Amino acid sequence: MVITNKVKPYQSSRPLKDIMFDTETLGKRAGCVILSLGAVAFDPYAPFDGEHQQISLENQFFVKISLESCNEAGLTVDPSTRAWWEEQSPEAVAEAFGGTTPLKEALEGFSAWLFAVCGKTDKGDAACNIWSHGEDFDQPIVNHGYEAVGLRKPWPYNGGRDTRTALEMGGVAYKGTKHMAVLDSLDQALAVRKAFDNLRLAGAPQPYFI
Repeated sequence: MVITNKVKPYQSSRPLKDIMFDTETLGKRAGCVILSLGAVAFDPYAPFDGEHQQISLENQFFVKISLESCNEAGLTVDPSTRAWWEEQSPEAVAEAFGGTTPLKEALEGFSAWLFAVCGKTDKGDAACNIWSHGEDFDQPIVNHGYEAVGLRKPWPYNGGRDTRTALEMGGVAYKGTKHMAVLDSLDQALAVRKAFDNLRLAGAPQPYFI
């Protein structure tokens, strides 16, 4: 299994940690092939200084996934997305393709990393909010990936968070350009921190939802 991760659980006065993740895929909807998955831990409520947080640099996850294992799990390739990849940078293509980690092992590794960084709730979920850039891409795709290999997604049913909503509310313009999962996760986390700062939420306690 080829998985790279950094794990350093961090203290927080809030009950849930925040995780930003990003995927590179061969499609645009649930059921498509997942080429790679990257994630970082971050604190959206921390004062914004324009730099990536130390907790993000110390807590990262990245895995390149075997295309063959995705095919065996019934995941599909969208021809238009495959053609789109041919126009991307050599660095992005090299990072996304050629993965050797089976899909199930990759997602098991992601779950283990989340539990190591965030701990568990009393219901056994990873104690985290899980952020992605938009609510209709990364999360549904990864949720389907978990189901396809017979695994339960590790975060709470109400743990999903959407960057685009936060960025619009905070007046932050952001468009990802790197198409490299960890780097995109870092930039997305930084953009959310800026949005929270604009909304004067820095230092505010995390709200409790009923």
